[in-house]
Amino acid sequence: MNNYKKYYTFLSLLVIIVLGTWYTFSKTPNSKKIVIAYNGDTYKTINPDYKKNIKIELDGNYDKKTEKYIGKLAINEKKYNYCMLSSGFGVICYDQNIRIRLGQIYADSSFNRFTIEIEDYQTILDLTKELNQQKENLIISYPSNSRDQTMILYNSLQNDYYDKVEKSSK
Repeated sequence: MNNYKKYYTFLSLLVIIVLGTWYTFSKTPNSKKIVIAYNGDTYKTINPDYKKNIKIELDGNYDKKTEKYIGKLAINEKKYNYCMLSSGFGVICYDQNIRIRLGQIYADSSFNRFTIEIEDYQTILDLTKELNQQKENLIISYPSNSRDQTMILYNSLQNDYYDKVEKSSK
């Protein structure tokens, strides 16, 4: 009887170790904690002279497999507690249970570089404190120190995304 007890104890420990190892290695490599506090500038898509200071904060998780960020997003004083950022698909946030599509995002596969094109009229008005009569979008790139870097990163990440889509459709 004592041998059965040792056998079941050993078997139980083995199952726990195997399941724990599987859980650890199957879940963690796909998820990456993202915490970014970035003070930079935003630019308009057409007006080369427009430049405004902006602060972006992200606090959430990035799933490397699906290439989606889910978490908090703050742009200046405007804070969203739940946002989904998906390269090529958009920036979708919820504000008081109202779904808002802020615009478009393009990011590298590690989410170390990204560019956001804010298209939502009310968000642009809130950020710029001026009417958007030209209907110009705002561009924010991370990391970037100038309009040239912002636009280069925007075009590069956008092209990378469309190249990837084109390759996957063949």
